[in-house]
Amino acid sequence: MYSQIDSNKRKSVLLLMVAAALVVGLGYIFSLARGGNGYD
Repeated sequence: MYSQIDSNKRKSVLLLMVAAALVVGLGYIFSLARGGNGYD
């Protein structure tokens, strides 16, 4: 029972980390595509 909850918690944390990494990566690629660092 505890291991099941632990694995579910670990899975949700992993999903959150993957989602955050995707958002950061996409934002970085998008800013690069728009022409470098900064929004000038």
